[in-house]
Amino acid sequence: NYFQAYNAQGLILYAQKQYDESSEKYKKAIELSPSYAPAYYNLGVLKYEIGEKNEALKLYDKALELDPGYWEVYNNKGLTLNNIGYPEEAI
Repeated sequence: NYFQAYNAQGLILYAQKQYDESSEKYKKAIELSPSYAPAYYNLGVLKYEIGEKNEALKLYDKALELDPGYWEVYNNKGLTLNNIGYPEEAI
């Protein structure tokens, strides 16, 4: 379950605005458990925060591929699509 610990560390670092370090923790969680949707979602949130919105969308899509019921991802994906000028796709 080390992948969950890395994800949790990523969340803490993200809250402290240590985005590079947070990103590395999420990536390590993904490396250890490629099917762990929360790590993709959290990395997507981080990418959105630093302005990499297209990369965020790719990560949200991967999280949804792994866990189609992950409602938080749908919310963030819709907000991202709306913010980059695709409001019709956001619905």
